[in-house]
Amino acid sequence: MKLHHTILLLCICILLGTAQYIQFNVFSNEIEQLHFAHNQNTLVLADYTAEVHRMNDTITLLDADLSDLRGLLSKNDTSYSQLQKEVQQVKEQQYYDNIQFYPRKYRKCTSPKDWSVYGISMQPFLYDGDEFHVERVHFRDVELGDVIVYKRAGSDETTIHAVVAIYTEELITAGYNNKWMDFPVLPQEVKYRYCEK
Repeated sequence: MKLHHTILLLCICILLGTAQYIQFNVFSNEIEQLHFAHNQNTLVLADYTAEVHRMNDTITLLDADLSDLRGLLSKNDTSYSQLQKEVQQVKEQQYYDNIQFYPRKYRKCTSPKDWSVYGISMQPFLYDGDEFHVERVHFRDVELGDVIVYKRAGSDETTIHAVVAIYTEELITAGYNNKWMDFPVLPQEVKYRYCEK
């Protein structure tokens, strides 16, 4: 009986040892997997860190470019403002000596409309009460020397004057008998142009 007990105990010890050995191997494998995952994460983190550094460098360069662009825009704004002031100064020179009247354009009427003049600003070309012909005209078709009819926004009165200057989005007119130029005429205010049958 003692021999059987001894053999049984020996078998039990062998089984326990084998189980512990298997468990140890499992733990070792898990530890190796954890080490591998840790190393992989470390590599990924290093890649992310490098990418963040590159992005920061790019942002720094973009900030520098943006600063340069702001400087250029500031200079351009100053130049544009100065140009606007110079143009406005030219427009505000409203003395007769500075008005250059261009030769009046001869326009053959295609769709004439009867019109009358009131006032003396266009003498000696047109006198108060004179009747003449006009036709529709678009702002872009107006030329220096044309005599046009314009109507200010919100006003019921019309004015017939000669064109003495043309700008991109407005034109300047004056009466032959006036000593000043009119305020700028906008595209939508231009209605008719003098023509002859």
